[in-house]
Amino acid sequence: MPTYIALLRGINVGKAKRVAMIDLREIFNDLGHTDVVTYINSGNVVFTAPPRNVGKLGAAVEKKIRERLGIDVKVVVLTREELARVIHKNPLHEAAEEPSRYYVVFLSGKPEAGAVAEIDPEKHPHDVFRWGEREVYIWYRGGESKLGNDAWEKRLGLVATSRNWNTVNKLLELASS
Repeated sequence: MPTYIALLRGINVGKAKRVAMIDLREIFNDLGHTDVVTYINSGNVVFTAPPRNVGKLGAAVEKKIRERLGIDVKVVVLTREELARVIHKNPLHEAAEEPSRYYVVFLSGKPEAGAVAEIDPEKHPHDVFRWGEREVYIWYRGGESKLGNDAWEKRLGLVATSRNWNTVNKLLELASS
């Protein structure tokens, strides 16, 4: 069976949308998924499931979380192969030297070309970003940035959830074991 990675948007950040990892694992098990592993307390789940559209997998998880926990959470799902491609295609190798400031913004779909063209890198001189297929690689060189998840979602009309480079690599390691 294929291995998938689910990235939950905005859980356990501050006091809102608190989700215990044991509850999260139970939700995935209840959906019939196997080999369920969570990584850190911020909504990263590696699991196996029969081949299925990643959008449908994410929607099923969102629905089950809403039913079980009463909270709305957006979920971006990708395959192990997609995550491996994200790491392999890394366009900012020098940023990986500073993994705490280097992130991948995972998107729920492929952004429209017009929306991508409207985001002007010159307006964000402290950030370096490059486009992938369903992701944006971003190096927050200057610390604080206006290019957080909310900004990407507003500009692209897609769900966006970010993970730092260390987490991205650890998720692939978990998905490959």
